[in-house]
Amino acid sequence: MKKRNQKIENLGSDLDSIVNHIDNMNKKVNCLQKTELDWNEYISKNGIKEDLEKNRKGGFIAKKRFLDKVSETEYQHKKTAEKEKIQQQRNKEAI
Repeated sequence: MKKRNQKIENLGSDLDSIVNHIDNMNKKVNCLQKTELDWNEYISKNGIKEDLEKNRKGGFIAKKRFLDKVSETEYQHKKTAEKEKIQQQRNKEAI
């Protein structure tokens, strides 16, 4: 009886492995997924994850946002200065 139950259990696990194998065959990896897998493998092999995270914080996008913010602030200051100059000229003309 125990041998029969053991054979049934083995058969069940064999069927599970066959089903898993068939499921994995049907899954296709597209180019983006393959690239991501390759990149993650490269990062792991070379141990550069910490360097990438550190450099990402001061990366291009952060610098671009900072420069855009500075440009906007500079524009607002110039605009305010021009308005004040025009207002002063109007005040002089009114006198």
